Amino acid sequence: MENRTISFEELPQATSALQGEVKALRNVVEQLVVEIKSSKESESKEDMIGIDEACRILGLKKPTVYHKAQKGEINSYKPKGTKMLMFKRSELLEWQESKGINKEPAPDVEAILASMQKGIRHKPSSIR
Repeated sequence: MENRTISFEELPQATSALQGEVKALRNVVEQLVVEIKSSKESESKEDMIGIDEACRILGLKKPTVYHKAQKGEINSYKPKGTKMLMFKRSELLEWQESKGINKEPAPDVEAILASMQKGIRHKPSSIR
């Protein structure tokens, strides 16, 4: 509406025009609220993973992951009523990519140790 003085006779039409504009603005705001809620719901529906899985993905040890989460380098979440740290897989992968760290998860240490033990030969008991 332009900046001019409204006469008493024009007041009903001006009020009606303002009501129409307010309704249009309300509709836009309601649509934005619905879009924001749906995007937050889709973000929160992402699977949360625990510290062990986060360590495996990043190829880091638990103390390192805890330290980076405490410093805010890695996004972490604490569900209400728990002391556990939870992580979003996509955020960990994004952080890993931005830092250029370990593109592949750490190898399974237990499997490596088992394969190494298979190759160990023991002396016969008669020689000991």
